[in-house]
Amino acid sequence: LRLLCRRCFALLVVGLTYRLASDFVVPGAVGRLSATRTIAQTDRLNANPGRGSSATAVRAFDGAAWESSSSSSALDLPIGMAEAVLGLAALYAIMSMAEYVYHRYFQHLGLNKVGAVRTVRKTFKLNTFQGDGHVEHHRETLDDMTLDVEPGRELVLDNDPFRGTSFPWHGSLKMFTGVFLLAFPTLTFLGWSAQVIVPVVVSAMLFHALLWNALHPHMHGLPDVPLEVGAPSWVLKGFRDSALFNFLRENHAGHHRAVGSHGNYNVCCPGVDQIVGTNVDPVTGVPQPKPVPDWVAPLCLLAITPLMPAMALLCLVVLVTYPPLPKATAK
Repeated sequence: LRLLCRRCFALLVVGLTYRLASDFVVPGAVGRLSATRTIAQTDRLNANPGRGSSATAVRAFDGAAWESSSSSSALDLPIGMAEAVLGLAALYAIMSMAEYVYHRYFQHLGLNKVGAVRTVRKTFKLNTFQGDGHVEHHRETLDDMTLDVEPGRELVLDNDPFRGTSFPWHGSLKMFTGVFLLAFPTLTFLGWSAQVIVPVVVSAMLFHALLWNALHPHMHGLPDVPLEVGAPSWVLKGFRDSALFNFLRENHAGHHRAVGSHGNYNVCCPGVDQIVGTNVDPVTGVPQPKPVPDWVAPLCLLAITPLMPAMALLCLVVLVTYPPLPKATAK
C-alpha cells in the first residue's frame, strides 16, 4: 500500500507539472482559449436566433479568430523576454544558494556552529541539530568515490538502499518549499505573475531532482532511483557521459576529497562556491583562489538582504522539525 501511494504521488507531481506548464507557459494559449470560448458562444447564438443574429455571432468569431492568430503570430508569452531572462537567472541563483546553504549548514551540521542558532537552541531548549545522515555518508566514502559499507556501523544508512545519496520525494518537497519561499517575491518584483512562477519553479525543482538522482547515487556505485522513491534516474541516464555530467561529477568528487569535506558544496547548481571562496580542486581537494573579485560577495549579500527573514524562518522550521538520527553502535 505504501509503495502504491508513493507511485501515485510521483505520477501526480509529474502530471501536475505538465498541466501547469501547458496552461501557463505555452505561447498563444490565451488567444486559443479566447477563440474556443467565442466558438461556443457562436453555437449558442445560432441555436437561439431570438437572442442575436447569426451575422453578429460570425463577426464576433471572426474578430476572435483574428485576435487569436495575431496573438499566436506575435508569440504572446505571459512575460517579456527581458523579464524571462532576468527571472531565470534569479531563480538559478536562488537554487544555487539554497543548495549551498542546505548542504553546508544542514547536511554538514554547520548550523550548529552559528552563534544565532546556538542562542535559539538555548532559548527553546532544542537539541543539537543531527542532520540527515550525510555526515555518515562521507565517513564511508573512499577517495575513488566507492563506498566502504560495514553493516551496523552507520545505522541511519543501513535501511536506505541508496545510502543517503538519493533525492527522495519528501526531499524534493522541502527543496521546493525553500526555493519557492525565496523565489516568489523575487520573481514577482521582476514582473512575473503567480501563474508563471508556480509551474516554472516546479519544473526547475523537478529537473534538479532528476539531475541529482541520475548523478549522485550512480557516481558512488549505487543503483538507480525508481519513481516510487524520487525523481527517477532513468530520465537523464543517457546524459551521464555528457560534458555537464562529467563536470558535476568531478566537482563533487573534489568535495569528498577536501579536508573536512569543506568545499564544493554545490552539486547540481554551481555558483555560490565560486563567489564565497569555497571552491576546491576536483582532484586534490586543495582550496582554489576565488574566480570572482572580493567585492562580489558583499554585493550579493546586499542584494538578498530582503530575503533574509524568509531564509531565517525556513532555517528555524527545519531546525525544529527535523527528526533526530539513531546513534551508531559502539565499536
